[in-house]
Amino acid sequence: MLTYTFPGENHPYARGVSAFGIYGNSAICIELTCQEDFAGDLQAILTNFLENCTYHE
Repeated sequence: MLTYTFPGENHPYARGVSAFGIYGNSAICIELTCQEDFAGDLQAILTNFLENCTYHE
């Protein structure tokens, strides 16, 4: 999981978190970004989402 901030003011986002994974022949990339005034924990939100994902062939 990668966390990052967006420098500058030329976009509406202040920070983000991404995850990338590979399973067999499948790959997934998930990214959450938010504005400065968002008080939620992006890493916790993404972790919760990933922990509740399942894979079906």
